[in-house]
Parts: sequence; C-alpha cells; structure tokens
Amino acid sequence: MPVLENARVQQLLNGPESFTADGRWIVGEAPEISNYFVVAGMSSTGVAGAGGIGKAVAELVSQGESSSVLFSLDICRFVDIHNNKKFLRDRVREVLGMKWYIH
Repeated sequence: MPVLENARVQQLLNGPESFTADGRWIVGEAPEISNYFVVAGMSSTGVAGAGGIGKAVAELVSQGESSSVLFSLDICRFVDIHNNKKFLRDRVREVLGMKWYIH
C-alpha cells in the first residue's frame, strides 16, 4: 500500500504473556465465588479469540450456559495440586515448547 511507504510507528505496546499449566485458556465461573467469571491464559491469542470468547462468556453470564463447547477450557479442570509452585514451574517450562513447536 503506497500510503504506508512513509508511515512511522509512533508507539509500540507490549504486554506480558499469560500461560496456563496446560497451555489452554481458562474460561468459566470460579467455583469458589458465585457470579465471578474468569477468562485468562490467552497469551497473545486473546485478540484473535476475543469475539468468540466474549460471546461465549456473555452467554454464560446471562443464560447460565454457552452455545459454544467450552469443556476443554473449563476453569474446574484445575484442582489443588495445580496450585503448587513446583508443579507450575515444571509445567510452564513445557508450555512454551508446546505453543511454539513447529509441526
């Protein structure tokens, strides 16, 4: 696009990546807190998934269930053992490799 030939980047923003122990997003109502919904661990794919996950969470909040299948992302897949520094340290080392693995 010729109009971009002399374009300059005036500001570049970057934020921390957020990974879960299994590399998948966390979506759903927190089991310990009623009406507290979590959407986390999306790292840099959050922008791409924002529209769909936003719709799914809006349905969860307003209707109690989503028209999307969210089982693999359910916050309840994590239990007490997952909230352990050694477990998390060991898994996080694996997650980056799983995410950036060239298939």
